[in-house]
Amino acid sequence: MESSVAVTYEIDDMLTAAEDLSQQIKSSLTLKANSIGILLAEGESEPDQLLPALKERLGIEIIGCTVTAQISSQGYHRLSNSLLVLSADDCRFSAQVSEELDENYAAQLTRAYEKARDRLNGEEVQAVFLFSIVSDYFTPDDTLAVISRLAGGKPVFGGNAADYYRIDDIRVFAEGQAFRHNAVLLLLSGNIKPAFIIRNIPRSSLGTSIVTKAHGGTVETIDNMTVYEYMQSHKLDVETDLSLFFAPLSVQYADQDDSDEPVCRPFYTMDRSTGFATSHGKIPQGATVSIRLIQTDDIKKATREAVNYIAGQIKNPPPGYKYSTVFIASCAIRHTVLGLENAFEGEFIKEMLPSITTAGFYAYGEYCPTSIKSGVAHNMAHNLSIALCLF
Repeated sequence: MESSVAVTYEIDDMLTAAEDLSQQIKSSLTLKANSIGILLAEGESEPDQLLPALKERLGIEIIGCTVTAQISSQGYHRLSNSLLVLSADDCRFSAQVSEELDENYAAQLTRAYEKARDRLNGEEVQAVFLFSIVSDYFTPDDTLAVISRLAGGKPVFGGNAADYYRIDDIRVFAEGQAFRHNAVLLLLSGNIKPAFIIRNIPRSSLGTSIVTKAHGGTVETIDNMTVYEYMQSHKLDVETDLSLFFAPLSVQYADQDDSDEPVCRPFYTMDRSTGFATSHGKIPQGATVSIRLIQTDDIKKATREAVNYIAGQIKNPPPGYKYSTVFIASCAIRHTVLGLENAFEGEFIKEMLPSITTAGFYAYGEYCPTSIKSGVAHNMAHNLSIALCLF
């Protein structure tokens, strides 16, 4: 597989943006038999104009989503649009947008997956990219569970569409259109051997506890104390919802072992009358949890660990295989915590991975395996994490 990434800071005139992006791709990549484009777009741009313009100029299907900010081989980007193009003679790409997702999301995702799979003409799916949305009908864990089951344990990577904390601008892309309530799947078959790494925050914690009452993403009690009482017992400031992001939980699920990276789950809201708190992802009753205090240095350390791991993998590919691309999903909360240093991850990746195409985005939730054992991926939905997929 070969790839190229293009970046434009034109976010007002979509025809100019399409011309800029397509010319960059054409000058650096000769398209093979099969190609796909992944557009990572500024939420305030007009993807309904940009998508068909890109397809007309490049002649390939374009998928993707809106983002908080972007990462590429050129570094960190904000108020921009970027386009990653994958092209291969020995791989196939099959993309499909779902119907609008509601309480019947499982059936709706299944139909989309089956349509995409049928276009592979019997070739085995090797990996899945998922671009989804945050919804009141389901959690990211719910959508991922459906796709992971359908993929038969193959790795699933991607993230939820994001914007610059407005929520109103979130969209996913496929078929020349932008969609507000759907998911987009990309199935890959053929000669692809992906490698993954997920890192969130250091393993040091304020001790371990057990979730004693929870349902979905809402946790009522930890160690038989309300979440409010539990966090106060650790002398944490929990008087504002924003402060919750700086004291997330590290969650060890029952089906994870010590070799799996724990899942990070910040609470995004707390009902101070009941003491209950809610996360965008599931925190199951009986899970082992610990509070982690997150700071800028923690984010930098996790980024260095993940990128150094990928750099090592690039130097030692499977026999007869050559890596060409790194795709990144990092959490929008990391972007917030980094503050004035929010370019750090993109610039560090640019410095450390100069010989390979890189592209990625800041998301409202990340999808990445925590381990792959005996060929079966343990796919998990994450928050406050950086995930890298090498292929």
